[in-house]
Amino acid sequence: MRWSISTLVALVLTGLATPAFTSDVAGSADYPDIGRFKGSEISFFQEENYGKTVFATGPVRKDSDAAGTTLKVEGKITRIFYRVPKGIATLEVFRNFEARAKDANFEILFSGGPDEIKDYPFKYKHPVEILREARLGDGIHYFVASKEVAGATTYVSVLVAPHSGGDGVRVGLIAAQTKAMEMQMVDAKQMQLSIEETGRVVLYGIYFDHDSASIKPESKPTLVEISKLLEARPQLKVIVVGHTDYVGGYDYNMSLSKRRAKAVRDALAGEYGIAGARLKSDGVGYLAPAATNLSDAGRTLNRRVELVQDK
Repeated sequence: MRWSISTLVALVLTGLATPAFTSDVAGSADYPDIGRFKGSEISFFQEENYGKTVFATGPVRKDSDAAGTTLKVEGKITRIFYRVPKGIATLEVFRNFEARAKDANFEILFSGGPDEIKDYPFKYKHPVEILREARLGDGIHYFVASKEVAGATTYVSVLVAPHSGGDGVRVGLIAAQTKAMEMQMVDAKQMQLSIEETGRVVLYGIYFDHDSASIKPESKPTLVEISKLLEARPQLKVIVVGHTDYVGGYDYNMSLSKRRAKAVRDALAGEYGIAGARLKSDGVGYLAPAATNLSDAGRTLNRRVELVQDK
């Protein structure tokens, strides 16, 4: 079925509403500029100031599709799940949300229904986050979209599917907002929490001259926080790991990432007095991307330094 612009706008105006309902879970709210389908209620709501999620960026028809359609994003994460009243078609709900995203100037990166998305591999073989506790039935519709405002990239995915028990339609919205450089500055306390929870710290506050391992002066605040972390935990040893995007090719980026990681290690030892025995460095080029290398936003996320806890 083809949808005209006027039809889509009409759906937005008549189908989606933004006020909260008394039946919504406490503390919940609709996602800005997206809203909800008229008459639905929020059954699950969660916000993380800094977390991670995974989006699907293409058709998932078989298990092997996961490798090429996985977008990992870190930043401020919002998760909302809606119950839609009985009697509303899955496709109608889906088109309303898709139209609202377009109306809010999001670019649709991928959109598909049962022809593009097979239920089992999408639910259980792809790392995409779909809020599995919601008892989703067969017949998934899903889109992921993005937009950039003032240097911050926001990703939004909407999944619409019938309830497996026949109780209407369910909608899962997941949004991730990331400011790859400025917003991801973390202090020593946050670094410690990340080490304790994941064994690593992702850093976007260390800057280098173009095509160089020379550390820029504006990296000092992050280096100071790293030194505070290591001074507060004298038994902690770390490996400084450099990451790049894939522009320039494999050999170039492997060398660049290793040189940049060593530059950070040398700065911590030479300028901040951290014992060299507690520090190692290495680089992995673009072998461990945080996001797709096919977009500017993804490449920005991939250019980073990580601290990995050493034995």
